[in-house]
Amino acid sequence: MERSIFHRWPIPIRTKLLVLVMGTACLPVLALALVYYQFAVESLRQRAQDRAMAQVRVTSERIHNLGASVREDLTLLAGAPQFESIARDGDSSWHRAVLAHLFETFSATHGDFEQVRFILADGMEAVRVNRRGEEITVVPDQMLQNKALRYYFQEIMALQQGQVYVSSIDLNVEWGRIEEPKRSIIRFGTPLFSPSGEPRGAIVLNLLGEHLLNRLERVNIEEGRRIWISDEEGVMLAAGRADGRGGSRLYRKW
Repeated sequence: MERSIFHRWPIPIRTKLLVLVMGTACLPVLALALVYYQFAVESLRQRAQDRAMAQVRVTSERIHNLGASVREDLTLLAGAPQFESIARDGDSSWHRAVLAHLFETFSATHGDFEQVRFILADGMEAVRVNRRGEEITVVPDQMLQNKALRYYFQEIMALQQGQVYVSSIDLNVEWGRIEEPKRSIIRFGTPLFSPSGEPRGAIVLNLLGEHLLNRLERVNIEEGRRIWISDEEGVMLAAGRADGRGGSRLYRKW
């Protein structure tokens, strides 16, 4: 019977001992390499988490600053003498003409707002100014709508004097239907009362979700990531590239 190669060339005992010693000596090195690998992975994970948290903080600050700016605009608008006159004397055609001019001036200097409105206590729009790009339009009386059943109007009218309401983000509704092309909207509002506490109506500003998205796209987020705007139920309403190259896309909620 032919012998195996190991019988032909037997391994000296000294070589076997050397291999055993070297293998034993390598175990601590392998263990140290494993520990270093785990440490490196954890370090990279922590660094990625820290970057993500920093981006979240910057994004949160931008949203907060935008909200604070809109609240300040709304408060200043509500304090205009025109509204003091309405609060004291009530609504009239003369007041509406004065408010229309005020809203036009306000819209011309505040490009983020898609609508500026004064809604009477019964829910009927008294004055409304629309902005589409650079075009500013006072809506004719026959095109004004009743918003008494809209959730944001009801919630605004439940507030106290000086309080500011911020709606959830959703798609704009006109004449009971979602407007085409679809536009995501955040509404800011504050109620107006007479000196005796009688409700006179509400001032409402419609902020385009696209403007919020554009501001968030300027955050220094890693290349290739995207920004989404969703409602409180997690339904996506708008999305855009983090680097700002892709613009924004609107999604239907219903």
